[in-house]
Amino acid sequence: MDHWTRYWNSSGSLNSFAEDNSSIGYTGEIKGFWEKHIAELRPNAVVVDLGTGNGAIPFLISEYAQLHNLSLELHGVDAAEIQPAKTFNDAKVAAILKKVKFHSSTPVEELGLADASVDLFTSQFAIEYTERHAALKNCVRMLRDNGELIAITHYIQSSLVADSKVGIEVLNRCLKNTPIQALCELYIDLAAQAYPQIGLEGWQRLLHQQTLTQSIQWMFRQILEQFDTEQERFWAQDFVSRIASILGSINPKTITQSKAHLTHVITELNFHVQRLEDQVKAALDEPDVQALVDSALKLGVTVADYDSFKINEDRFGWIIKIKK
Repeated sequence: MDHWTRYWNSSGSLNSFAEDNSSIGYTGEIKGFWEKHIAELRPNAVVVDLGTGNGAIPFLISEYAQLHNLSLELHGVDAAEIQPAKTFNDAKVAAILKKVKFHSSTPVEELGLADASVDLFTSQFAIEYTERHAALKNCVRMLRDNGELIAITHYIQSSLVADSKVGIEVLNRCLKNTPIQALCELYIDLAAQAYPQIGLEGWQRLLHQQTLTQSIQWMFRQILEQFDTEQERFWAQDFVSRIASILGSINPKTITQSKAHLTHVITELNFHVQRLEDQVKAALDEPDVQALVDSALKLGVTVADYDSFKINEDRFGWIIKIKK
C-alpha cells in the first residue's frame, strides 16, 4: 500500500493515473454520470466514497451540492494513508476537502459506520480493488433501506487498461533491463568529485565526463529505438525525459542533491509500475462482474443495473448499481 500512500501524498492530484488537466478532478461523461445520481439524493443524505484517494468524487459532489443548495454528509474511505485537505496548496480545493470526513488507512471491508446509516456509496475505480464479497457485505450492512451502491469499475479490455499494460512492459524493461541507473549514478559521483577540483568548465572538458555522456546518450537512444508503437514510445520517452532532466540540471550548486533526486525518480517509477499492475489485476471481465452480481444477490440486495460505460465510443468501464 506504500505505493498508493506515496502517490496520494505527493502527486498533488485528485485522480489516480492523472495527466494534464485531469489531475484537477473528473470531467465530461464521468462528471455528468455522478452529478445525475447526486441530484436524486434526499437533503442531508449520507454519501460515502470508496477508494477515495485524494477525494476526487467527494470534491465533485461538494461542488455540485454547493451549486444546488443541497446539504449532504460526505465521507471518503481509503486503504492508503491519506490526508487530502493537507495535500493541496489550492485554498479552494483544500477548503472543500476539509468538509469531508476522511477515513484513512481503512479498507472498505473494515469501515465501521453504523448499520443502516448510509444513503449512497460511490465507487470510482475502487470496489474492484477490494476483497469484493467482504466489501459488499460490509456496505450492505451500512446501507439504509433503498440505499444504493453505485460503481464504475475498470474493464479488462478498455484502452486505459491496455495502455497500462504497455506502461508496465516499457517501464520494467527500462528499469530492469538497462544499466541506465548505474551509468547516471557514476556520472553524478564523478561530477561530485570533479567540481571542487576543476570547476564547471574543467568538468565539461574532462574526457571521462565526455565518455560517460556519450554512453548515457547512446543508452537513451537504445531505449527509444527498441520500441515500435506510438504507445510504447510515449512511455519510453517519458522515462528518458525524467532521467535526462536530472542530468541536465547538474551544476556545482545542485550536485549534492542530484543523486538523491535520481534515486527518488527511480523509486517513484517503480511505484508507478506497482500501481499499474494493481489496476490491471483489478480490471473486470464479464465473468468477474457476474461473480460480483451473484455476491450481491446472495446478500439479499437488488442489482438494479450492470452495463458497460462508454466514453467517445470506447468501453471505458463497467457500471454496477446495487440497491438495498
